[in-house]
Amino acid sequence: AFEFLSTEIKNMMPVLEHIADVEYSFSKPVSIDPEEFVENYIEKEEKGWLNFKPVISWEKGNNKAKQEIKNDEGLVVFEKGKSLNTFVFPKDALKKIFNNIISNAKAYAFTEDSRKDYQLKFSWCTDGSSLIIEIENNGTPIPKDQDTTSLFEYGVSTALHQDGHNGIGCNEIKDIISRYDGEVGIISTPKEEYTVKYVLTFNNAYIF
Repeated sequence: AFEFLSTEIKNMMPVLEHIADVEYSFSKPVSIDPEEFVENYIEKEEKGWLNFKPVISWEKGNNKAKQEIKNDEGLVVFEKGKSLNTFVFPKDALKKIFNNIISNAKAYAFTEDSRKDYQLKFSWCTDGSSLIIEIENNGTPIPKDQDTTSLFEYGVSTALHQDGHNGIGCNEIKDIISRYDGEVGIISTPKEEYTVKYVLTFNNAYIF
């Protein structure tokens, strides 16, 4: 029995951790500017990104009002410098989601030591009343026989015990974002420059 435990303990730990930590404790949801959040996240985290570089698809300050915006009655709707498009979500929960996505990229996408062109691309857009953040990488594609929807099933893990990871892979990302009326999807595009795309949809958004 002890011999079995000693050989299987690494496989058992993720399951035990998941059972012991069913609930997440996050801060209160707040209004988040997608550009501001990503820029701050990169500034704090990229020193630890040794073999890949972040890329953003916007010019800084793009989501800020350049001047006062008034309605037809002359009342100020947006003050200069205020974020135009935002969504409501706990910042620490969003950081955990980002950490998991980047852990996956480190473990499975950015694996060739000879490559010096690895990138993690951040972009965002609005769709009706929803705000969408996309995180793409140009690393190793997802295997052709891997159904991307299966990555969200419990027990399917792309990296264990790494920073921001609880050993249950994309299932954790889906669990967190769905708690706040959001959705997540993964798109595999092996023939394009960016081969893997995470699509995070936030439905509690304020779109200008």
